Amino acid sequence: MSRRLRGLSLRTKVAAACLVCVLVALAGTALVYRSLGVSAAAGARVAYVNQIIEAANQAMKAVVDAETAERGYLLSGNRGFLQTYTEGTEAVDAALGDLRRLTLVPQQRTRNDQIQTLFTRWKAEVAAPEIAARREAPPGLAQAAQRGYVLVLQMRETAGAYAAGRDPRLFTQWIAEASDLRNRLETLTVMEQSSTQVAALGRAYALADQGARFGPETPAAKLVEIGVQLDPIVSAIRTDAMGADERLRRLTGADSGQAIVDQIRAVNLAFVDTAQATLRANLVATQRTARDARIVATAVPLALVLLLIAAMVAATGVTASIHEVAEAAAALAGGDFSRRVRAGGTDELGAMARAYNAMADRMRAQSQEGSLLGQMSDLLQASLSIDEACGVIARTVPRLFPGCGGSIYLVSPSRDLLESAVSWGGGGGGGATAFALEDCWALRRGQPHYFGHDSTDARCRHLADAPAAASLCVSLMAQGDASGVLCLVDGATAPSPRVFSEDEIRLARTVADQVGLAIANLRLRDTLRHQSIRDPLTGLYNRRYLEETLDRELRRAERAGQSLGVLMFDIDLFKQFNDTFGHEAGDVMLREVGRLLRDRFRREDIVCRYGGEEFVIVLPSATLDETINRARELEDAVRWLDVRHRGRSLGAVTLSLGVAVFPDHGQTIESLLRAADAALYRAKQTGRARVEVAAS
Repeated sequence: MSRRLRGLSLRTKVAAACLVCVLVALAGTALVYRSLGVSAAAGARVAYVNQIIEAANQAMKAVVDAETAERGYLLSGNRGFLQTYTEGTEAVDAALGDLRRLTLVPQQRTRNDQIQTLFTRWKAEVAAPEIAARREAPPGLAQAAQRGYVLVLQMRETAGAYAAGRDPRLFTQWIAEASDLRNRLETLTVMEQSSTQVAALGRAYALADQGARFGPETPAAKLVEIGVQLDPIVSAIRTDAMGADERLRRLTGADSGQAIVDQIRAVNLAFVDTAQATLRANLVATQRTARDARIVATAVPLALVLLLIAAMVAATGVTASIHEVAEAAAALAGGDFSRRVRAGGTDELGAMARAYNAMADRMRAQSQEGSLLGQMSDLLQASLSIDEACGVIARTVPRLFPGCGGSIYLVSPSRDLLESAVSWGGGGGGGATAFALEDCWALRRGQPHYFGHDSTDARCRHLADAPAAASLCVSLMAQGDASGVLCLVDGATAPSPRVFSEDEIRLARTVADQVGLAIANLRLRDTLRHQSIRDPLTGLYNRRYLEETLDRELRRAERAGQSLGVLMFDIDLFKQFNDTFGHEAGDVMLREVGRLLRDRFRREDIVCRYGGEEFVIVLPSATLDETINRARELEDAVRWLDVRHRGRSLGAVTLSLGVAVFPDHGQTIESLLRAADAALYRAKQTGRARVEVAAS
C-alpha cells in the first residue's frame, strides 16, 4: 500500500488530499448542525422543567407563608396577619393552578392534587377553627376579665365594711374602685367580639358608672346592692372569657396543623425531586451533545490542518528539512541558539519528536515550578496564622521536590532552640522535634548547606539520627534575621544516590526566602495585633478594643431587637491595698482578678480592663435581671478569692459594681458607659461591696 502511495503523482496526492478535506469539512458541518439542533431542544426541555420547579417552590413558599401568618395571628391576635394569611392561601391556589397547567406526567399531576387536597384540609380542619377560636379569645381578654372580677369582690368587701362602720375613707375607696372597674369594663368592651358578652359588659358598665357617681349621702345599702348586682354579671363574663381561652389552648396544643404541613412538604419534596431528576437527565443530554459538538468542532479543523500540512509537504518536497529541524530543536533544548536549518535525511522524525519532547518537558517543569512558587507565595501572604502557613508549605514543597522528605524548623521565642513546625514525606530532621541553633551548619554559615554521599562537607548534628542520605538545609531569612531553617532529606542510597543540583539548591533558597518572609510577617502581625487590643498585665481586652467592639455589639443588638448588659466595677479600696501590700502585690491581685474573669464569663462576652483597677464587661443578649445576677455572682466569687504573694495571703477584696442595660439606660456607647459609671459611683457612695443598677 505504501509503495502504491509513493507511486502516485504529486497532482493525484494533492487532489486526493483536497477531496478528503472537503469530505471531512462536510461531515463536520453536518455533525455540528445536528448537535446544535439537539442542544436547542434539550435547552427548551431544561427551561420547561425549571419553570415547573419554580412553580412548585412558589407553591411551597405560599403554604409556609399562609401557615406562618395563621400562627402569627394565633400568637399575637394582630389582624394584619389575617391579610397575609388570605394572600398566602390565594398564592397557593394560583401556584398549584400553574403547576396543573404545566405538568404532563400523571405521577406529578397526582402529587399536585395531593398538595391541593392537603392544603384544603389544613384550611378547613386547622386554620379556620384556630382563627375562629382566636377571635373569640383575643390576647389578654381572660386576664382582664379576671382582674375585673377581683375588683368586684373588692368593691363588695369595701361596701360591707362601709355599711358596718360608715367610715368616709371606705366610701372614697369604694368610689375609686367603681371608677377603676368602669375603666376596665370599657377596655373589655373594646376587646370582646361576642354580641352577648358585649351586652353583658354594657349592663355591668352602667352599674359601675352609676356607682362611680354616688355622693356621700348615698346609703350604704345601695353600695352593697351595686356589688351584689355586678358579681354574677362579671363572674359570667370571666367564666366565658376563660373558657374561650382554654378552647384556644386545646386547639393550638394539638399541633395537628404541623403534621399536615409536613405532609405537604414531603409531597412537594417528592415532586421537586422528580422534576430535578428530569432536569439532571436533560442537563446530561445537553452536556453530552455539547461535548460531541466541541469534539467535532475541534477535530474537524485539526484534521483539515493536518491534511493541509500533509498536502503541502507532499507538494513542496520539504521532507528533507525535517532532519535539520530535529537537530535545531535538539540544539535549542541544549541551550544552543546558533544553529540554523540545513538539508538532511528523511528518517529523523523520531529524533525530532524526542528533541521537542525534551524541550517541552523542561519548559513544562520550569513553568510548573514558577506556578507553584507563585501559588505558595499568594497563599502564604493570605495566611492568618503560622499553622495555616505551615499547612500551605506541607502541601506545596513536596510537589517542588518530589521524592524528598522535609521539615520546617522555627526559632523558639527564647531564641535558643529550633522547634519543628511541620514535616512531610517522613520528615527532614531525623525525627528531632527540637535542636539547638548551633546544630545546623546552614544557620552557622548563613548559607545553604548540602551534604551528600560524595560530599566532603560536615553533616548537621540534628541529622545524626537520620539514615545515610543526601540532605540540604537552608536558613529562613527575613530582613537579615534568621527565623528558622528548611531541611530537605533524600532517603535513597547507593548505587543511585540523589544529588541536589544547582537548580534545586536555587529553588530551595527561593522557597526558604518566601517562607521566611511570610513567617516574619505573621509573627509581626500577631505581635502588633496582641499589643493593640490586649492589656499586658491581665491579658484582658483593653479600652480601645472595648470602644471598637461595643459600638458593633450595640448596632447588632439594635438590629436584632435584643438587650445588651454592661457591668462596670472596680476593686474597693485598691489604693489602700497598694499602700499596705505594695504595687507588685497589687499587680498580682489584678492578674488574678483577670484570670477569674476569663474563667467565669462566656467567650462571646467582652471582658476589658478599663483603666487602673476598673473593669468593664459587655454581655451580649443579656437582660437586666441576667446582668444583675452575673454581677452578684462575680461579686461573691471575688470575695472568696484567695491570692498569695511571696507566701503571704493578700486577704479578701470586694467589688463595687454598676449595671446598665441597652436600651433601657442608654442607646449609645457614651450614654451606656456613663449610666454604668454613675451606678458604680452610687455603689461606692452607699457602702461599697454591692451592685447598683443605673437610673432609668
